[in-house]
Amino acid sequence: DIPLEYEARDPAGRLEYVLVARRAQPEGQGRYHLDHPKATYYLRNGELVVVTAEAGALRVDQLNNGPQKMRVAGGSLSGAVQLTVGPANTFLDNDDTRQPGQIRASFTKPIEFNYEDRTIESLGSVQVASDQISFDGANLLLTLNMDQKRIEFMRIEPQQGGGRIVLKKVGQGEL
Repeated sequence: DIPLEYEARDPAGRLEYVLVARRAQPEGQGRYHLDHPKATYYLRNGELVVVTAEAGALRVDQLNNGPQKMRVAGGSLSGAVQLTVGPANTFLDNDDTRQPGQIRASFTKPIEFNYEDRTIESLGSVQVASDQISFDGANLLLTLNMDQKRIEFMRIEPQQGGGRIVLKKVGQGEL
């Protein structure tokens, strides 16, 4: 078991993402078990997407350019999974609490991510909170546009038996 710290850059040298974990246990054939993984994605608009969990499984493809070159192919995250989006200056060393200006999604079931299909999916409850809105839903599906570094499509279904959406500061030019 070794700590993991990996960063990926685009051809121009711009930071795309950083992946860290307290421990990474190799399981063979490009698979790793991760303890407390955290992925930070750097968007072109200056915002960050930070994903944290208690545990994870990672699939990587080794490239022919040496042992330090790998490409994340996909995996899963489980246990207190959170996805937070916001301006880079709103993230603190301890990001357990959503800060003003951030949107946070919390998941009750594992999330699966597949870089080949560019999808993130969770088949359980999801709670979303921001300064302007909060709602509960289920069965998240995101499709990412990696070239434009943006979310191309997002679907969250209503929870069984109904759910609720809370809009805040309506009428104050906030939405």
